Amino acid sequence: MPKTFTKGRVEVSREGKYLSTLSGAKVLGELAILYHCQRTATITAATDCKLWAIERQCFQTIMMRTGLIRQAEYSDFLKR
Repeated sequence: MPKTFTKGRVEVSREGKYLSTLSGAKVLGELAILYHCQRTATITAATDCKLWAIERQCFQTIMMRTGLIRQAEYSDFLKR
């Protein structure tokens, strides 16, 4: 399930090794959802965070519609 945190700071690690710190509005887990692959990192809250989550099917539907709209816009542009 893709998640967006809008407040706080999180740490990213892989196999127990620290990789980076993220803050501000970031989306996490979207590539695993889009490409049906296993997540490769662990996210740990470093401070109090505000987290939003969206169900897989809803996220995929939104991304599909966004892609179709973008494709239609490109097609319209090229027809001009």
